[in-house]
Amino acid sequence: MLQFKNDLKIAVACILMACMASCSLLDVDSDDSVARNEIYSVLGDAWAIKIGLYETMQGLVEQNFVLGELRGDLVTPARGARNNPDMYEFMEHNISPDNKYLDWSGFYTLINRCNDALVSLPVIKKQSPDFEDHWYNHMIGEVYWLRAWAYLNLVKNWGDVPFITEPVYTAQDVRALPPVPEDQILDQLEKDLNWAVEHLWNNWSWASMPVYWNHETVNIAAGVDLLADILIYRDKFDEAWSRNVCRRIMDPEVFQEQPNGSREYWNDSFNLGGTTQFDDGKYWFDAHFRYAKEGFRSTWTVQGLVLAFDTESGDDGGKFNQVHTLGAVTSNRAEWGEQYIVKPSRPAIVNWINIIDKYRGQGYSYYVDGQDTLIWKYIGLTSEGERRGTDRQKGAGNINICRVADLYYRGAEASARLGINETALDVLRKSRTRVSAGALVPLQTNATAEEMEDAIMEERAAELAFEGYRWYDLVRIAKRRNNPNFLIDRVVAAAPAGKRSELRARLELQSINWWKLPYGNKAMMLNPNLKNEN
Repeated sequence: MLQFKNDLKIAVACILMACMASCSLLDVDSDDSVARNEIYSVLGDAWAIKIGLYETMQGLVEQNFVLGELRGDLVTPARGARNNPDMYEFMEHNISPDNKYLDWSGFYTLINRCNDALVSLPVIKKQSPDFEDHWYNHMIGEVYWLRAWAYLNLVKNWGDVPFITEPVYTAQDVRALPPVPEDQILDQLEKDLNWAVEHLWNNWSWASMPVYWNHETVNIAAGVDLLADILIYRDKFDEAWSRNVCRRIMDPEVFQEQPNGSREYWNDSFNLGGTTQFDDGKYWFDAHFRYAKEGFRSTWTVQGLVLAFDTESGDDGGKFNQVHTLGAVTSNRAEWGEQYIVKPSRPAIVNWINIIDKYRGQGYSYYVDGQDTLIWKYIGLTSEGERRGTDRQKGAGNINICRVADLYYRGAEASARLGINETALDVLRKSRTRVSAGALVPLQTNATAEEMEDAIMEERAAELAFEGYRWYDLVRIAKRRNNPNFLIDRVVAAAPAGKRSELRARLELQSINWWKLPYGNKAMMLNPNLKNEN
C-alpha cells in the first residue's frame, strides 16, 4: 500500500499511533498519557501521520463491505456462508449481540487518530517553515474527511453514537461517554467538510509535493462526494444543490481555482460524456476497479479515494505483501484457501442482463465459473492474465472507497428531488452511453420524483454493486418515502425461496427504527450509557 514503510520516522509514528488504539472507546488498556508536542516536530512527521491514517482505514475494508452490502439485495449466501457465522448473520438479518462486525472500535480508532492529527499538525506547522500553507491546509482537509467518513459510517449503522472531537490518551477520558444525537454529529461533519472542500486539491496538483507523497490521498472529488452524501442522507436537497455541492459537477462552466494555480474542471476530470479505453480495449467508467491491468496513469485524477493493497511488482508479488480479504470471501477455489461466503444475487445479475450491460456485468462485476457465480470485482486477473487468489503473488488488488461515479448519481438524485429532471435524465443517459449499455427505461422530464429515483437506484446497482453502497441506498429511499417495503421487497426477492417468509418477518420487525444496528455487547459492557431499546 504505502511506499515509505522503510522510513524510520514513519515506522516510529505508526507505532505511537498503534499505542493510541488501546485508548479506543471500546478497548482501553493503558492509562499512560502522551505528550504529543514532544513526538512530532518536523515536516516528515506530518507525512508519517498521514500514512498512518490511511493504514488505519485500510483495516476497515472488510467491515465496510459487510455493513454496506451483506444486508442488501445484490448479494446472497454462497456455499461457504455457514462457515462464517458473523457474515451469515448479516445476510440473514439475524445478528447476535456478540457479532464481531458490531464492534465499532476500528472506526473509533481512526477517529481518535484523526483527532490526534488535528492537534499534532499545527505543532509541526509552527516548527517547520517548509510546511507550506497549501500543503498544510490540504492535509487538514484530508483529516476532516477521514474523520467524517468514519462518523458517517457509525451514524448510518447505529444512529446516535458517542462523539469525540479531541484526542483521547487516557482510560479516564473514554469511560461512560453518552451517545450524541445523530443530527448534532452531522451538523459538525457538514461544517468540517465545507472547510475541507475549499482546501483539498485534485490529485494532479501533487506534482509539486515533496517525495513523501503517495497516491492514497483524499482529493476534492472525495470531499464534495462525502458532503453530498451527508446532505442527501438528511434530505437537504436544496442545500446540496444551491450551495454548489452537486451543481458544480453538473455545469461544465463551473470550476474552482486550486492553490497551485491548476483549475478543477469537473467534466474534464470525470469525462461523463465519454469513455476511457484501456490497454485491453475494454471501456469502463473512468473511476473503476482494475481487472486485467494494474497501471494507474491518469485515472488517479478521477478517483475520490483508493486504498491500494500493493501492486503486483516486486518479490513475492508485492513490496509489502498486503492482501485484502475480499478475494477470499468472494472466490470459490477451496484449494487456495478461498471461502466463497457471498455471491451475486439473481436480481443483481438480471439487472445487468436486462440493460445489456457489456462492461459492468459478466466478466467485470460478476463472473460465471462453472456452477458458481462469483463477485469478480475483488478477484479479476493479474497483468499476466492469471486469476487472482489468496496467494501473495495473485492476491494484490485495490479497493475503491470513494469514486466520482457515486458523486454524479448523487447529483442526479438531488436534481430529481428538486424537479430538475432533465439534469437527472442527462446523467442517466450518458452513464448508459459511455458503457454501451442498453437504452434507459423510457422516462420523460415530467416523471415523478419516485420514478426518477427508481431509475437512479437501478443505475447505481449496475455501477456500484458490491462496493459498500447498496444497503444504505435502500434504507435512504425507504425512509425518505416512509415506505419500508421499498427495501423489504427487494431484499426478500434476492433471498433463497425457502427463506423469504422468515426474512420478511424479521425485516418488518426491524423497520420500526429503520434497521439501525444494535449496540454490540462489547460496547455496552464498557459504556453503561449505551442501551438497546427492546
